[in-house]
Amino acid sequence: MKKRITSALNHAGQDTTHYLSAHLRQEAAESGWPSHVVNTLRVEHKDGSFSATVHDNHLAEALDYEYGTPSMRPTAAIRRASNRTREAEHFYVNRLMKHLGVK
Repeated sequence: MKKRITSALNHAGQDTTHYLSAHLRQEAAESGWPSHVVNTLRVEHKDGSFSATVHDNHLAEALDYEYGTPSMRPTAAIRRASNRTREAEHFYVNRLMKHLGVK
C-alpha cells in the first residue's frame, strides 16, 4: 500500500510539473519574453515543493524580464504563474486521485 501511494504521489507530481510548466511558458510568452528563454522555463518538483527554473544560460535575461531593469519594466511572469496555487492544488489532487484509482 505504501508503495502504491508513493508511486501515485510521484506520478501526480510529474503530471503537475508538466501542467505548470506549460502555463509558465504561456505566461512568459504572453508577457513578451523571447522564445529562447521561454523554451527553457520549467517547473520542477523536489522534496514536496514546486519551483520554477530556467536554463543557466538564460538566467540573467529571465531575471531582467521578471524584475525589470532601469530601461525595462518588469513583467513578473514567473511570479504571476506561481500565484495560481489553487489551480495547481486542484490539478495535483485530481491527478493523485486518478493515480490512486479513486476517481
